[in-house]
Amino acid sequence: MRLSEFKEGDLITRIGRTDPLKPGDVGDGSYMGDKLRFLGITANHVWYQHSESAIFGDDVHNVDMENWDDDRWDYYPEAQIEKWKKKYRGKVPV
Repeated sequence: MRLSEFKEGDLITRIGRTDPLKPGDVGDGSYMGDKLRFLGITANHVWYQHSESAIFGDDVHNVDMENWDDDRWDYYPEAQIEKWKKKYRGKVPV
């Protein structure tokens, strides 16, 4: 999905890297798997909060649309992650 498709309050995450800026570059993987609360788009910037972060707290952040408005975003899969946590919490991997 593109960032412009989300609405205020949606929990979103990055699902792919940005396009490489130069040959040999792998693209930016920032926010992949991070739980972000989408706040909106203004002044060609995407505004968000890190939903669960001891480092960032509840601060509001932004990134420019030029490099980040592509189709590599999706809703954060909170329900699936919670299901896995309940199923596997406390179990030792084999």
